[in-house]
Amino acid sequence: PADTTFQWKGNSSLVITEISPVNLDWLDENGDDPGWIEIYNAGSEAANLKGYSLVENLDKPRKWVFGDELIAPKSFRTVFCDKNDVKAAAADNGTELHQRTHTNWKLEKKGGSVYLIDPYYAIRDSVNYPELSSGMSWGIVDGGAWKYFEKPTPEQPNTASTAYEG
Repeated sequence: PADTTFQWKGNSSLVITEISPVNLDWLDENGDDPGWIEIYNAGSEAANLKGYSLVENLDKPRKWVFGDELIAPKSFRTVFCDKNDVKAAAADNGTELHQRTHTNWKLEKKGGSVYLIDPYYAIRDSVNYPELSSGMSWGIVDGGAWKYFEKPTPEQPNTASTAYEG
């Protein structure tokens, strides 16, 4: 609603950990390569994203809302950002194609912001990301700094790739 006041909650167990606006090789269920956002559940229990929204600005905080989607404890989940608007995804079928939810908006290639908002309009996490070359990602490293990755690490710890300042 227009009169909604957003609150920064922070210290959430759900954390945005990596962004790849121009993905080249982590394919969705259609064999396409849309941009993506990775969310990590740092908690000790499964987290249900139902009712959370993932948006690229705060003008429409409920623009894209998750359906019933669980992230296991200490696990990652990738969301494709390509305007396909898929709120529930089937299990992976054992191929190189990944069945995941899809937002109804795209990541900006020239950089932008993303917000994870809980059902009560509290901002659980947000990230500003720079313009990235094709096939690169912007991810968080141990210690909390954000860095560039030439080899993105969807649904894996970012320590699986070499990070650099830029």
